[in-house]
Amino acid sequence: MTAERDTVLHSWCMQSAWNAPTVVGGAGAWLHLEDGRRVLDMSSLAECSNLGHQHPRVVAAIRAQAEQLCFVTNAWGAKPRADLAARLLELSGFEGGRVFFTLGGADANEHAVKIVRQAFGKPKGVVVARDRSYHGSTHLAMALSGDTRTRAMVDPDAMGVTVLPP
Repeated sequence: MTAERDTVLHSWCMQSAWNAPTVVGGAGAWLHLEDGRRVLDMSSLAECSNLGHQHPRVVAAIRAQAEQLCFVTNAWGAKPRADLAARLLELSGFEGGRVFFTLGGADANEHAVKIVRQAFGKPKGVVVARDRSYHGSTHLAMALSGDTRTRAMVDPDAMGVTVLPP
């Protein structure tokens, strides 16, 4: 743990106070810690959709894809990406629409704002967000957030965001 505290910056905490256990593995909904303990993973919706740890079907699907193609830039086409987009559009009822894949929540929120601004031809615009909400840790996402920790670090006006009081 000391090595990580000395080499990694962790978000949303005082760096000097960071004191989390080290995870070395997992199975199902359980995490295995460096000190030998096993704990239930209750962080599944903090930042991701938890499918469990090392589920055999998930591991097999990852292995099969990695054996065929590990990565291709979004500037090129890829059949698995096209298949996933078609399936998402079918399941969502947005046939004829298009899917924009992003890296995570803050990235998705940044792109959503850019798409709306482009669609309406306005470089700035009012974006409504829930009070005490969290939309990510990029500057624009922090400007959209109602989290007081982020408001002290970024000026919404500078990001072209109008914040409505609660």
